[in-house]
Amino acid sequence: SIIDELKMDISIIVPLYKKIDNLNLILQSLKEQTFKSFEVIIAEDDDADESKLFTENAIKSYFFPIKHISQSDKGFRKNKILNKAIQIAAGDLIVFIDGDCIVHRQFLNQYRENMALNLVLYGRRVMLGKKITLQIMSETEFRQLSMIQLLLSDSKRIEEAVYLPWLPKINNSKGRLLGCNMGIMKTDLLAINGFDESYVHASIGEDVDIEWRLRLYGAEFRSLKQKAIQYHLYHPIRAMEVDYPINRSILDDKKRIGKYYCNNGINKS
Repeated sequence: SIIDELKMDISIIVPLYKKIDNLNLILQSLKEQTFKSFEVIIAEDDDADESKLFTENAIKSYFFPIKHISQSDKGFRKNKILNKAIQIAAGDLIVFIDGDCIVHRQFLNQYRENMALNLVLYGRRVMLGKKITLQIMSETEFRQLSMIQLLLSDSKRIEEAVYLPWLPKINNSKGRLLGCNMGIMKTDLLAINGFDESYVHASIGEDVDIEWRLRLYGAEFRSLKQKAIQYHLYHPIRAMEVDYPINRSILDDKKRIGKYYCNNGINKS
């Protein structure tokens, strides 16, 4: 089959804006992965000297390849840097996480085990509390993420940390994507022209929009809940009351047109 002909190696894209300490933890969690055939692309919506120096050192420190791309800081241009990352990705499967999320050691293995052409995978996340996040960051290790420690902590959505790999593979047409935990074949991303760079405000541009277009394209969706486990590091939630209506208006206009291929994506047309 065509699936057997693919390498199915993974490119994991990690967006970065300022938070080097978070990135350090993310790389540490990726070092523990049971699945080893992957690369990391650090997609920086900035071009800070600190990030370049950190990445140069990280490349020498980890067994997996690390690529770093950046762009000048001209406001929120996350979709633009994600598109650049897609273009240089060597993996057949592209997994997206956020720059404030660390992952379970079976995270990439579950993406690898479940992936297929024209299939979108998505997971959920544990919301770590402030206290346990500070403990993890000070120790730079993950023993705090045991179920007992999580239950005793100030975290929320702890049920998302229960690892149940034997759950059956069931496609779910109603599943909702979260940009922090999703995997899409590179061929499918290219078919819809990647992310729409018209969204220059944070909120629904990186997941709600691409989910709608992937559905229109005809992709299937499968949940990796209880399989691809992720832990969100605590930080104060940024208000999006201003950003959301702007992005919603863009999305509504696009839905009226009804095209899965965006004009302002990887290719501009």
